This record gives sequence, C-alpha cells and structure tokens, in this order.
Amino acid sequence: MSRSPGRSVFGILRNLVHTPESNPFSGFIGTFMARDALGLAGRYLDLKRDDTVLLPAYLCKEVLRPFAGKSRLLFYDVSDDLSVEPDTIRGWLDRERVRLLVVINYFGFLQPWRHEIARICAEHQTVLLEDCAHSLLTDGSGDTGHLSVVSYRKLLPVFDGGGLRIGGAAPELTVPYHPRLYSNMLSMLATVKALTHFRSDTLSRAGVADRRSTAVADERPQWQGKVLPLSWFTSNGAANAPFAEIVDRRRADYEFWQAHVVAASGLSPVMSRLGEGVCPLGFPALAEDRDALKSELERAGVPVTVHWALPPGVGLECANSQRLSRRMMTLPVYPELDRRAAERAPDILARGRRR
Repeated sequence: MSRSPGRSVFGILRNLVHTPESNPFSGFIGTFMARDALGLAGRYLDLKRDDTVLLPAYLCKEVLRPFAGKSRLLFYDVSDDLSVEPDTIRGWLDRERVRLLVVINYFGFLQPWRHEIARICAEHQTVLLEDCAHSLLTDGSGDTGHLSVVSYRKLLPVFDGGGLRIGGAAPELTVPYHPRLYSNMLSMLATVKALTHFRSDTLSRAGVADRRSTAVADERPQWQGKVLPLSWFTSNGAANAPFAEIVDRRRADYEFWQAHVVAASGLSPVMSRLGEGVCPLGFPALAEDRDALKSELERAGVPVTVHWALPPGVGLECANSQRLSRRMMTLPVYPELDRRAAERAPDILARGRRR
C-alpha cells in the first residue's frame, strides 16, 4: 500500500516525455478530458434537442454536462450494487424512443447484464455508450457498447486525458481539433499542480480547460465547435504506464478494505466481491453516519471521496440513487493510500462501529 518507484516524480516525468514503443490505446479518439470524449459521442450521433438520452441517475455532473441543454434527458435508477437490470432498461425503451443509452462501469466493475442490455438496445435501435472512465484496466471493459469512453487520469500516472472508441464498421469521425499546443500547455500545468500538491479551483484542470476552450472556440452551433486534443504528455504517459503493477496494487488495497470494512458493523461494501480481472478505482462503502466517519478518516491521513452529490436534474423518483448519494463514500486504493494511514484505519472503523 506504499508508493512504488514507478510513482516517483522522476518516474512519472520520464514516462510523460518518453515516446512509447507502441500505443495500447490506438483505437481511441484522444481528447484532453473524458468529458470532451462524451461530447464527441454527441457529435458522432449528431444528437438533436428532441433526441432522448437515457442516463443512470447515479452519476456526476461531468457525465451530464456534455448532453445537458443539447438533448432531452431521462434518468433510470440503479440497484444497491450500482447495477442496472435488463428489465429496467427494457421498460424505458418500450415507453420512450431513446437515441442513446449510457451505462457506467462504476468503480472498475463491469455492468453484470451488459450483454443482455446491448441486445435490448439493438432491438430498439438505441445506441449503447459504455462509460469506462472507472474501468480502463478491467478485463473486457468497453467490449459491449457501440461507443465507449475512457479517462486516463483516474487510473494511470497522468493528469488529464480521455478518449472515445467507436465500435464495429462505423464511419470515421472527423474531429476539428484545437492546436495540440493548447493541450500540451494545459497538461504541463495540470502535471505541475498535481506533483506539487497545489490546490486551486481557479487553476483546476477542468476550469482552465473550459476557459481555454471558450477563448479559442468557434461560434458554431451545438456539436460543431472545436475540441481540445489529447496532449503529447498524456499520450506518452498512458502508454508507458506499468499496467500490471497498477492492477495488482489496486486489487491488494481493495482486499485490505474488504477485510476491515466487512468487520465494521454500520459500514458495508457496495460490491459483494472483487471479481477476477477487475481493477478497482476505489472501495465504495455505505455508512449511516458517512460525514462524521469521513472526517475522522481524513484527520488520520486517509483521503475519502464522496461519489457523488447528484445533479439537480435527478428527481426523487430515483430513490435508490438518492440514498446511495447520501450514504456512500469511497475509500482510497493505490496510490492514494499509504501504509501508515492504512494501519490506522481499522481502529477508526472499529470506533465508528461502537458509536
């Protein structure tokens, strides 16, 4: 649960500037952010305002933003383990003419009924987009959807970057990119900010990218504006990343949490087991008094993330998603979790059990 030499500042910088021998992500159209890749999906489909996009209610605003205001949005609820059952999707597609269905592989776990959902989409002539932002290194990730979107920075030692893959014998998508110089400059800024642990909303990756994109954007309707490309640094760093080491360490940390969280009453794992081939983003767990436990863990040096405060468009009819949003927190895995913090965590969880 400690950082490896591959995560040293020198190792990261070396990977960012070293041209790789091959590109394992050559099938993706590269973008500066995963949100941009979702926008490219809308461009590819030429979504109109009266086209319906069906999204999971349990999502972050970055998934919502590329479609908000551009198409009609509907939300389906998810189960306790963040899965979506085929009957739920079939019910929606029987009632509504849905152009695009988005499913999310939460925390690195693939949707268990994805193949059946893909068949249902084919029956209804609905395009299936598999959001693989959390599952980039999980076996089989992105193999189901007609479209798939990835985020490199969530699992690899890079600090920006996303991509869109179009499956099948689909026509190529011509992307009007901004000059790559813009992305390279923003990537350098994001890298320095991350490696120096400098925190600033003004200089956030998304905020700076939005301002840069707006400053150089064409005045074109809907999906026709230019896109920030994948930076040269992230293209190198993603391809040079030690994939096997990342998967092994993340799985080991997940299993550490599995052992200690299961023993703490009042705190339960969202996923029942860590399946073979899964590379977890983190360890999602449910807590009755989440905010208090989160604060106590953070004081001990264990960074805890809340995924997510739901966007305003998600209504109370999605009751399970709302409940998950109130109770869920994500415990860290490699490289965010260090050994000393991990050794203190079981005592904190035990105190939470006694409260």
